[in-house]
Amino acid sequence: MNDLPDSDDLDRILADDPGAGDLLAPRDIDVRLEVSVDAATLEGLTERATREGRDIGEVVADVLRSAAA
Repeated sequence: MNDLPDSDDLDRILADDPGAGDLLAPRDIDVRLEVSVDAATLEGLTERATREGRDIGEVVADVLRSAAA
């Protein structure tokens, strides 16, 4: 599914080249999540975004954070 190394691979990379850790340092990460949303829910989220003067992406992110808590 992705070509990211798993933790064992990372351990081997760092054992072979300790300086490689600098290349593996955390950076901005783009995470994409696909969630099925029915039309009524999407309409409600869009209305909320408009009412609050916010971007729909921010509203969806808030809802997903709340659902995960």
